[in-house]
Amino acid sequence: MSARVIRLVPGTTIVHRVTATTKLLWLPVVGSTVAFTFTWPAIAVGWAAVVVIFLAARLPLGVIPRPPRVLVGMFAVSAVLATIGGDEPVVFGLGLGGLYDLIRLVAFSTMTLTLGAIVGWTTDPADLGPAVSRILRPLRPLGVPTDRLGVAVILTVRSIPLVADELRLALAGWRTRPRPAGHSRIDDVAEVATALVVSSHRRAAEMATTMAARGGLTTVAGRDRRPGAPDIVAAGLGVVVVALAVLLR
Repeated sequence: MSARVIRLVPGTTIVHRVTATTKLLWLPVVGSTVAFTFTWPAIAVGWAAVVVIFLAARLPLGVIPRPPRVLVGMFAVSAVLATIGGDEPVVFGLGLGGLYDLIRLVAFSTMTLTLGAIVGWTTDPADLGPAVSRILRPLRPLGVPTDRLGVAVILTVRSIPLVADELRLALAGWRTRPRPAGHSRIDDVAEVATALVVSSHRRAAEMATTMAARGGLTTVAGRDRRPGAPDIVAAGLGVVVVALAVLLR
């Protein structure tokens, strides 16, 4: 499976045709509603919405990245510690309350991360800047630089795949190097982190030079589309999810 997180998967589905503004509003509203209720029925409703949206977007399963082994190990350690901590209910002398809360937290976190990833897979990164500017437009009279914030969002999203590529290159180079005697894991992490910082600064300098040659920040723009029928469907789905999450809490 390829880890194509925050990279557009081209398509013409109804999910792809929903504007970036609607997606950026939909995600925090639904996510915060499930977070405030934080019950299994509400999380189940959120996951049902994730499955429906994923299928409607016709995304291949290959876009789902493998969880890093470090993350899996951290979850295993956390599960052991939560079980040792003990809390009601008690089963066979073990307090499973902490483990229950940990699993619920992981279920909610993966749900919100998956929703965010779907936004990245179905949205042109160039459309995110105008969407942020439109959402923050009411704050413009207060002196909030909405246009510059939109540009910052575009550059951030476009830089994530570049940093991921640099990290893969740094790890590939580190694996081919002979490991000196007495070299600890901390030294390995420091070397990879240093290489990543240096390469990221180089990429940032190249991007800044290119932008300056093209006229600066004002040249970064995207489509500021108007809401249409797909946005109405998305809004309706959001209302249903929010209502069910509140009713089933």
